[in-house]
Amino acid sequence: MNILGYVRVSTDAQDTDRQVKAIEDYAALHDLRLVDVIREELAVSGRARSLRSEPAEALAYYTQLARGEYAGLERSGYSSLLERVDEGGIDSVAIYAVDRISRDWIELGLLELLLSVRGTRIIAVNQGGVVDTTTAAGKLQYRLAAILATHECDQTAERTSATLRHKVKAWNNGTGRVHVGRPPVGWRKLPNGQIGQDPDIWPRVVQVRQLRGQGMTYKQIEAATNGAVKSQRVRSYLRAHDWTPPAADCGAGTMPFSDRCPQSC
Repeated sequence: MNILGYVRVSTDAQDTDRQVKAIEDYAALHDLRLVDVIREELAVSGRARSLRSEPAEALAYYTQLARGEYAGLERSGYSSLLERVDEGGIDSVAIYAVDRISRDWIELGLLELLLSVRGTRIIAVNQGGVVDTTTAAGKLQYRLAAILATHECDQTAERTSATLRHKVKAWNNGTGRVHVGRPPVGWRKLPNGQIGQDPDIWPRVVQVRQLRGQGMTYKQIEAATNGAVKSQRVRSYLRAHDWTPPAADCGAGTMPFSDRCPQSC
């Protein structure tokens, strides 16, 4: 039986070695052929940015997955995983835990369908071994893990948002605007604490605005940029073009911009 491993961590302070070792040990114990272990880039959220945006962007992301359009997904390792399964010859996908693949229950449900139609099951090595989604018990185990992973991520976002709101109130003192979280696409935090245009990305933001001004649809813009700007991301580029950065000086001092997404989990 051929299995393909996938590992991911949420922060730079963690590493994937423990997850890889657990997958290797499980494969050796059960005499399985571990074809490869795909390591996701460090500190990549288990909930895609599109799923933290407007419902329309989330729906576009789900549609992209359902159509089997894996190239250009936010997580390169995740894209590689799905493409490898698509190529065939993979009997199981081995992970340390269900939440390592995703922390969104809808995406995990789609993944269940995508793998099942290819005859591929999921092995979660720290959750009792095989999660066999071809059985009623296996489906229940997998779906409960998906719901719990989403709930945990939502709780983390809720706590972090409450903390950030408290910081904004403390630093702002009602004297100005403050930006909390990541700047919009095409913008970046400068060394002086303010937000300025990113010279590497801003020309693309301007291009998207111009193409939209010419009456192009989101799909046409994706084609015109040779896929550099996916159709479901066009709205973000348009908002970024029209966005005005706030002043960093808020009276009581400079508000520390957060480099952490409230839902990086």
